Amino acid sequence: MDHSNSLEEVTENTKLWMPNLNLRVPVNGADIKGFKQWINLKGFSPEHPSYDFVAYVKEDGEVVVGLPNSTQVIAVADGIVKEIDYVSMTPSVVIEHGREGSGLLSSYTYVEPSTYIKHQVKKGHQVKKGDGIGALYQIKYNLVTRLPPKNPVSLHFSLYHKVSGKQIQVDPSKIFSGLNHRIEKELKW
Repeated sequence: MDHSNSLEEVTENTKLWMPNLNLRVPVNGADIKGFKQWINLKGFSPEHPSYDFVAYVKEDGEVVVGLPNSTQVIAVADGIVKEIDYVSMTPSVVIEHGREGSGLLSSYTYVEPSTYIKHQVKKGHQVKKGDGIGALYQIKYNLVTRLPPKNPVSLHFSLYHKVSGKQIQVDPSKIFSGLNHRIEKELKW
């Protein structure tokens, strides 16, 4: 009997996001000085169906809210860039994984108009797991209010798959075990 705990690669036959898939977290904590673990500030809910990469704990126990400028955003698995969109002043990159039309999607968006993502890919580009797709930057003023930004650099990350022809959002913290840490005290951001 095989007791190995090998992870599966995303292939043309992959239909659902599952914890046993060999994926990369879209922001590599090892690239952040002193990083220890991510904090899930908002959690996943129908009102907030995503994971915000915005807060983390450093090795010394300090809680940090806001990612460093020029934080790289990477593809979680091999795929094709389906969209580079600017919805409500919030640019996003959407990658389809697995077979064409599979509905197995990952979405990378910054939430605030005060964060800018410098895209490193174009629609139709093929990406490999771990490829840089963009970098996050804080801009000097909010594009809507023209005031200095009040929110930190962050990434709004979502996963989707199709079930019975319907697009379903999936909780990233159930797919990536390192995203489950919650913090009890309220942090402002």
